[in-house]
Parts: sequence; C-alpha cells; structure tokens
Amino acid sequence: MNPFDRVHIVFLLDRSGSMETLREAAVAGLNEFLAHQRRLAPDATATVVLFAEFAQTVCMNTPLSEAHLELSDYVPGGRTALLDAVGSTIDLVGLRISRLAPHDRPGRVLFAILTDGEENASRGYSALDVQWRVRRQSEIYGWEFLFLGAPDSWSDQARELGIALEDALPFCHTEDGIRIAMADAARTFAQQLGWRA
Repeated sequence: MNPFDRVHIVFLLDRSGSMETLREAAVAGLNEFLAHQRRLAPDATATVVLFAEFAQTVCMNTPLSEAHLELSDYVPGGRTALLDAVGSTIDLVGLRISRLAPHDRPGRVLFAILTDGEENASRGYSALDVQWRVRRQSEIYGWEFLFLGAPDSWSDQARELGIALEDALPFCHTEDGIRIAMADAARTFAQQLGWRA
C-alpha cells in the first residue's frame, strides 16, 4: 500500500466579515495549498470547512484530486465562532473516521486552522471543551494540529485551543500574507510526513 493512501488533511478556514478584503487571496491560497498536497500525496483525502458564526463543510473525506474551493462558496460575513468551529469539526471528522473499517481509517490526520480574528461568537463549545478534544485526538489518535492566526493574538489563541506554540504561526492580514501562510502550512505538513516539499 502506498504510505500516503491513508493520510487525511483537514483545513478549517475563517470566513467571518473581517476576511472580506482577503476573499480572492484566501480562495487562491487554499487551492494552492490543496494543489501542493495533491502533488505530494495524490491518494490522500481532504475535508475543508469554512466558518464564521456557523460552520460550512465544503468537502468531506474528498480525494485531493477533487478537493477545491470555489470563490462563490467563500462569502465572508458575520462574527468568529472559532471554538464552535474547531470543536464541531473535530467531532465531525472523528465520528466519520470511527465509522470506517479499521483498514480504511487514515493513518495520519493533519488538521490546520486559519483565522484572522479572535473568538467572539461561540455558543456550543468552551475553550476547555476544545482543549480536551485537541489533547485527546493528539495523544490517543496521533492527530497533528497547526494554527495560523493574526500577529497580535496568534499565541494566545493557540493556547486557548490547546495547540502547542511550536505548532502555531502568525500571518499578516494582507493578500501576500495569507498566501504565504497557506504556503507555510503546505510546507509544514510536508515536513511532518517526511515528504519532500
């Protein structure tokens, strides 16, 4: 079996109102990220979730060859329910994996989160809820998390989510900044899996 057959990549992308000025760059950057992973591991699968006050699943366990974000799907607006988005996406992906036959489950799950703003709208999940989920998935199932956040708050946000600072990076709120952040995420995932970036 190809060692990349059972790699699953999750990308959780902020689409709150503050991302409006980065709309086209965010879509292009995410698609470039997916294309980069596709070149390295064409047999991997992906889940892409957009979030503002509510989470929107764009694709779920989709072959990387088919994973793509359309500009029409990414319409920024609303506030930032970061905790709800992270908690519910962990639950969603974890439940789907648990329902697979053991030989069909991914051997590695890489989970990236990109947001330009601070939590201000969650109702279903607390910071402790999310920290518990991140710790459980990391320690028991070996999931690897990467957080990309705004320069003035990325470290505090990572801590709130239970993500280690060595697995978190700031990004500039500019078109170039978000493209660089997506490229950083692509390289980080490649390195974590021993792929040649």
